[in-house]
Amino acid sequence: MLTSRIIVYSDLNCPFCFILNEWLEANGQADRVRWRGVEHMPELAPALSESDEVQAELSREIASVRDRAPEIEISRPPNRPNSRLAIATLLSVEEAFPDRAAELRTLVFRALWQRGQDISSPAVLANVLKEAGIEAAFVPAPNVSLAQECFEEWDQAKYCRIPALRAPTGATYLGLGDAKALHLFMGSALFDMARPGSCTVG
Repeated sequence: MLTSRIIVYSDLNCPFCFILNEWLEANGQADRVRWRGVEHMPELAPALSESDEVQAELSREIASVRDRAPEIEISRPPNRPNSRLAIATLLSVEEAFPDRAAELRTLVFRALWQRGQDISSPAVLANVLKEAGIEAAFVPAPNVSLAQECFEEWDQAKYCRIPALRAPTGATYLGLGDAKALHLFMGSALFDMARPGSCTVG
């Protein structure tokens, strides 16, 4: 099936990416994609996260996704955390425990967007690993080099937004859109889609 090879570029601290992951979960497709974590705000540090500008942007994005997906629970976290460690950890799990990767990815998303937890914290990530039934001691070191490779791959494609999906047919789905459009793309991937709702860069 095409869905087993569709690449999903997303960031854990993007609410649009959270909603897209929830839709994939609801359709039974979350474990049939290849996830490529993109740190779309690499400059994000605690001081910047607490700035008025970043806080206002976060509030706008939360309001937007609530309008687009009122059926999905989402809570506004206190801040938007840096996602580098979480992405690198998830990519390590993708390699070491591929059958657990989708579940862990969903749990990390939900830790931030439903429980307001700081996923930049090693302690929080260790707890989420435990929740997924994975012993942190058995997870390889966070794969920072692969995380950088994912970012460069996404950057070179010039999508300039997340979420972004690419099928083996070459078709792309850019932005969140709606659940029906996503399901249609996942089932055929024979056409490009550019949908509203995304975190943009550049």
